[in-house]
This record gives sequence, structure tokens and C-alpha cells, in this order.
Amino acid sequence: MVRRLAEAAHPLKAAEMAQALRGRIQSLVCELAESAGCSPLETAEMVLVGNPVMHALFWELPPGSLARAPFEPPDTRPREAACADLGMAALRKARLTWPALVAGYVGSDALCALDAALERAGTRLPFLLVDTGTNSEVILATRGRILCASAAAGPALEGGNLSCGMAAENGAIHAFRLEKGRFVPSVIGDPPPRGICGSGLVDLVALLLETGVIDPSGTLCPESAPQSIRERCVRQGKTRAFSLFPGSIVLSQPDVRALQLAKGAIAAAESILLAEAGIQAADLENILMAGAFGNALDPVHAERIGLVPKARRPARGIGNAALEGAVLYLAAPAAGRRRHESLLQRITHVRLHEDFRFQETFMASLSLRPWK
Repeated sequence: MVRRLAEAAHPLKAAEMAQALRGRIQSLVCELAESAGCSPLETAEMVLVGNPVMHALFWELPPGSLARAPFEPPDTRPREAACADLGMAALRKARLTWPALVAGYVGSDALCALDAALERAGTRLPFLLVDTGTNSEVILATRGRILCASAAAGPALEGGNLSCGMAAENGAIHAFRLEKGRFVPSVIGDPPPRGICGSGLVDLVALLLETGVIDPSGTLCPESAPQSIRERCVRQGKTRAFSLFPGSIVLSQPDVRALQLAKGAIAAAESILLAEAGIQAADLENILMAGAFGNALDPVHAERIGLVPKARRPARGIGNAALEGAVLYLAAPAAGRRRHESLLQRITHVRLHEDFRFQETFMASLSLRPWK
């Protein structure tokens, strides 16, 4: 996102990026229409949601305020336009709506995810809603206040910047289980494994903690590890690594540290929101994990490494909640707008970069231990 913001600071580049983004969205909508046996020209209404950076790029808004403190979007209000006026000729009969943003790096996708979670039958308050990514949104909803924050988690939970990492696509290990001392992978598409995506990394590290390959400080292959484990520890340059499958996939010490940084940022955000609300993790009725990563995550392993606290009910994935919320808005725009306005009046955005508790809480959250 930082690179995109830097590029968009140049007006010609910003126009080019907006055109590319609108063109890609137009192509996706055309594909959807054709798959449903419709002409794209039959499209009448569209709802787009996304993070504040994508919002600024799409609407060609000056992005500078997102790149410097206090890191606020240039405009948070809902926006509407005719697709024809945006150069989306294949959808020229349609109107496009982008619902309101919350604040900071918490965008309309998070607001729609919250709306969808609250509209679901059986959702009990208070709950934590966590949507993980390079920038992760954490929302704490209580019967009175709603608190939110964005956590700069980095790309590890999306498989990025890891020696063994990859996106959640064919060939990615998305889960592990332990069978008679063996780490057994589950691979997307069932081809030979090529790497590990975010949910697989969380599974693996939780199991490595269980077997002593990693200690709670995140040290890989510690002196206390069993001999059978230490035989599979190898050197990668100046760092240690653990050989999962000889000659192919290894987990390195920097990979573990990258996961710790991501986990630490998200757990610190959760901890600060709970403290701000004056409640304990044990008071939570639900922990809802949104998005593809959250849906694929094993909640037991997420709790084991301290990514999420233990609530009254196990953490659970709720799928693409942002999309679900966008569908609700599209189906009844006036009602959706009223719900969003009501939610925005209750939401307090906690700026973690200004919060005096963050650094200490983040450091304490780096260890791979369950919440106390």
C-alpha cells in the first residue's frame, strides 16, 4: 500500500492507476454478468467496498493524508457516480455506490463486514471481528460502544515475504495435522506442495510448539528440542531452519519471526480495544474471523499461538463478511445507509500509532503463548 500511495502522489500516475482499477472492476462485473447469462448493459446498480487506499485510488483522491500521520483518508463519506462518467463504458447504464469509510485504514469493507456480522442470526455481543491481511482490521462490538483499529501486520499471513510462503492457490499447503509424529499437509488442489499459505503457517507453528521444534519465544530448534527433531534442523546461511520435506520446503527462523510480528500487531490491537472497553477476553461471546484467511484458520491453533484470545465460544470463520455486507447494502440501499449511519455514530477509531500502550503491548504479544 505504501508503494501505491507513493505512485499515486503523481497526478498522471494517479489517473493511470484509477483507469486500471476501474477497468479491472469492469472486466470482473462483465464476467459475472455473462456467467449469469446476462448482458453487462443490464447491470443497473453496483456496490464497491474496499480499504481506504483503494478508495482513494479509485476516486482519484489526493492520497497524501494516508501516507503521513495521523494517517486519515481524504474523504470518508459514501460516494456515488454513473459508471459512464468513470469511463466504464461496458457498464454505462449502471450507477456505482461506495459506502462510507470508518477512519484511518478502516474502510468500507470493514464497515460492511461489521454490518453483516450484526445482521446474522445468533450473533451475540460482545464480540471481536478480525479481518487479517497486510493491514488487519480489528473491531470490538459491545452493546453500547464499538471500537475499531487497524494493525500493520505485514504480508506473512498472506504467505508473503517468507522463504516457504505463497498465496492461497493451487499447490499451497493450507493446513497441517500431526499423525504419529509426522506433519501431514493438506494442499489446495491436491498437487505436490509448492509452499505454505497463511493458514498453513499458523497450523504449522502451533504444531511445532506442541512438539518442541519451536519454543514460546519463537526460537526454532532450541537446545531443549528432542534429538529426533534436532536431526531435521538445518542451516540457512546464518540462521536455523526446520526441514519439513527434505529437499523442498523448509521453515526458517526469519519465517517464524515474520509470523510473530504479524501476530503481535493483531493481538496488541485486540488487547488495547478490550482494555479501552473495560472488558476481559473471557467476557467475549464470539470471535469472528472474516475473509478467506479467517475462514481457513483452525481456531484451536489460532488460540494456541495467541493470535486470538479464548472466548466463551471457540473462534470461528464467517467467510467473506465484507462481500456479505455489500450484498445487504445492494439489496436495500436506503436501509443499508441508515444502518451504516447508526453504526458510524457508535464507532470509535483507536489510533494505535498514537496510543501510549501500543509499544509495550506489542512487545508482550510477540511470544507464541495463549492469552492469559
